[in-house]
Amino acid sequence: MGADSQDHGWKVDPRRELHASIRPFSIGLLKEAQTTSADMVELSGKRIDKKLVPRAVALINAIAYALAPDDLIFSTRGGWTEFTRADAAVRFEITSPRKRVQKHHPHGYTSRDYLFTGRMEFEIIGSRGIRNKWGDRDDQKLEADLVLIIRSFRRAFAYDEERSATQKGCSFKLNEITVNTFLACLKRGPNGKESGWKSCPRLQTGSAAFTKCSIRSVCCLVH
Repeated sequence: MGADSQDHGWKVDPRRELHASIRPFSIGLLKEAQTTSADMVELSGKRIDKKLVPRAVALINAIAYALAPDDLIFSTRGGWTEFTRADAAVRFEITSPRKRVQKHHPHGYTSRDYLFTGRMEFEIIGSRGIRNKWGDRDDQKLEADLVLIIRSFRRAFAYDEERSATQKGCSFKLNEITVNTFLACLKRGPNGKESGWKSCPRLQTGSAAFTKCSIRSVCCLVH
């Protein structure tokens, strides 16, 4: 997947200027953490210790800079935190574990409460077969796994894009498709619907060639 963090300069730096794609989101989250009277804020539907928000923002910022050369852009569409490229998206969550504690009150009364442990966890959602969860440990902070997180994002996108191309009937990476050439490639019956399992002819459009594929599949553009 490439060289390590020393070669790329990947690191979490709280002083680094916020990447343009995360700036509005980060400023709002930091302001909420500073002004709320609660001990937590919500991040992508999950409760996170407000004391960890600056760390979370610095981590997302580092990932955003690292993935930007791959055209992977941070987004919060639909209320999720994710990185996107074209129609592909890989979601992630940052959470704060909590532990159950007992509180002792006068007259022998006890109650239970759940307190944040002060640790932070990061999870890539839905990345099948790819390591997708990291967290603070006794001897090491989550930020030390930045290289692994970035590589896992890249693998997750490669997997999703390959799977998408395969589902469209292609054994190679889908680079581009246009509606007009796709429709021209389809053989349609009198009622305008697909007329069976006939193959579409090879077409030439500029420097791009269409490979044969079932008319129930997408005609994939090979460069």
